[in-house]
Amino acid sequence: GIRIQGGAFRRFDLSLKKSFRIVFREEYGTGMLEYPLFGPDAAERFNNFILRANSNDAWPYAGDRAVYVRDAWAMETVRAMGSVSSHTDFVHLYINGFYWGLYNPTERPDAGFSSSYFGGDRDDWDAINQDSAPDGNYEAWNRLLSLAGQGLADNERYQFIQGNNPDGTRNPAYEDLVDIENMIDYMIMNIYVGNTDWPHRNWWTGRNRENGDGFKFFPWDTETALGFSSVNANQTGVNSQVAAVYGAARANPDFRMQFADQVH
Repeated sequence: GIRIQGGAFRRFDLSLKKSFRIVFREEYGTGMLEYPLFGPDAAERFNNFILRANSNDAWPYAGDRAVYVRDAWAMETVRAMGSVSSHTDFVHLYINGFYWGLYNPTERPDAGFSSSYFGGDRDDWDAINQDSAPDGNYEAWNRLLSLAGQGLADNERYQFIQGNNPDGTRNPAYEDLVDIENMIDYMIMNIYVGNTDWPHRNWWTGRNRENGDGFKFFPWDTETALGFSSVNANQTGVNSQVAAVYGAARANPDFRMQFADQVH
């Protein structure tokens, strides 16, 4: 199955070139693509992947600002920091013999993606983005945002969202709602590149409901970055949506020290 992918750039007045989601389902024929599409270090089984047109970062929309690689750079950088992110590549796309130009195949960070890289059954994963929960539900995510909204300056509450006692030791009676180390790497990258079309949009997060690991964060559509709007873009003060936990945790001394250590 092939369907148009994206938000604003579905509009033809912005670009005639569209991004696509390629979907494998038994009703279409083959239920799964089994091929090392992104090389030997990535997953080899896919029920979908994205053909990105790099809309904000491509000609003609971006004009002389187009470099086509901003989003891929963000994903590669997060992986170089030791976290999981989508693998990418570049191809020349032909559809029914017609040349559509340079495209960027990318893994979609949904439940199947998380299951591939962290384990567990894909049906046990929540996968949430700016618009919806394509897999699972919002229940744990809403609990995390509610706790963050009550403030995290107090160490007891800050450790509680990680499933820990106030001294930082694990408490099996508490649910682990956030992978702080992963979140910090994700925030460092987005702050460094000056991502201005974020955090209110362009994000994915995922959590396995069964094994108790906290939410992990995945870069997505990082195109209005790296000087796209301004080389002076300052996103250190973000505190909404996917950055809500970061915004609340900034008041906590232990979080600030861990953030500083990871920056270093």
